[in-house]
Amino acid sequence: MPTSTGPRTEGLAVAVSEALTNVVMHAYTDCSAPGDIELHAYRVPDDGLNITVCDDGRGVRPRADSPGLGLACR
Repeated sequence: MPTSTGPRTEGLAVAVSEALTNVVMHAYTDCSAPGDIELHAYRVPDDGLNITVCDDGRGVRPRADSPGLGLACR
């Protein structure tokens, strides 16, 4: 299977790294023990790639001072 390097690959590596870092930093902060992280990646037609990062952490909590209808992440 051919591999490639360059801006596309580097951008993908940064995005995956950021997603995993967010889980490590935020998902299990209220837990007494570390939780699991799942990383799934598979190729899709036309040179695509689907990557999913999953955890069972606390999730995003809405801000009380949010002016909108969304979650308003901090």
